[in-house]
Amino acid sequence: MSQGPIKQASTKKVLRSKSRSQSRSPHKTLQRDKKPKTNSQVLKTKKRADYCKENDLICKQTKQLFKLTDHFGRVAPGHHLRFTKDGDEKILTRNELNAMQQDLFKRISNLKKMYIEGSRNSRDPILPSSFKASYTPIKSGPVFVSFLAADGKKLPNFGEIPNEDGTAFLKGTNLLDALPKAREGYFLKNSLTLLLYIYSTVNGLKSKEQSEGQKNIPDDRMNKIFGKQNALYYQEPDKDKVLMTTSGKKLSTYAVVSGKNSRFKQDKIENYYFQSIISLNIYELDDLDADSKKHLIDSDFRKALLNEFLLIENANKLNKVKKD
Repeated sequence: MSQGPIKQASTKKVLRSKSRSQSRSPHKTLQRDKKPKTNSQVLKTKKRADYCKENDLICKQTKQLFKLTDHFGRVAPGHHLRFTKDGDEKILTRNELNAMQQDLFKRISNLKKMYIEGSRNSRDPILPSSFKASYTPIKSGPVFVSFLAADGKKLPNFGEIPNEDGTAFLKGTNLLDALPKAREGYFLKNSLTLLLYIYSTVNGLKSKEQSEGQKNIPDDRMNKIFGKQNALYYQEPDKDKVLMTTSGKKLSTYAVVSGKNSRFKQDKIENYYFQSIISLNIYELDDLDADSKKHLIDSDFRKALLNEFLLIENANKLNKVKKD
């Protein structure tokens, strides 16, 4: 059975280069100097174009396959389709048609991913080496120095030290032995968050109740340091922090957090409140002494903090794998 060439119907593009409000506006807009596109903007534009092109191709090929499938339905099993054009002959078997259908299904499934990548706003991720945002070098107050300090000759349990490639723990070690800067009170900010997660995990403080995976039952050490020792800062709701020493107050971290949020429960601390605990016990830049400020901007000192962060990050990853 022969079949002539199948006409292709055009389809509309789904993604628009302009918003509806821009296309409908009858007023002229002011001409502004266009800024050069960033690499991420160029990549996003390319992905949008790739999506539109792929969408058109899929629509055309879907129509072709519908017609071919219909033709196969009219012939007896074991027969093939023969196409002739300009003297060239091509045979299409049922197996080849099935393979074309499977390929089309995969491309349709991938279309959603292409659409998302071409539509979402993206930005370059902040990396630890940027020393910004959650990776800002900071100095903690006495509370976290105490939290990482030894009881007599024994360091608190923060688990073991990851090996060089971060694939396993070194047996019989203690993570704190590899964190001299942290024990002095110097960190990248996210290091403190991860250390609280690590401490809760390795000491079995996660709630065992159903639907309470984000809650931590503090042990005696946490209750002593965060529940009895004065916090570095005092803060009232919707007001700026002030040093506890100048506030006229003598309140623990738990007490200050409770004063800011009545939903805080110190017997089961949700992960969310770790940030509040940290915020009340790290120095604001204006409250640091000159020597501490110099340390935090020194390039070699920052490299040391970054190395300690990478150890902490690997330890946290390994603990997650071990838990799962």
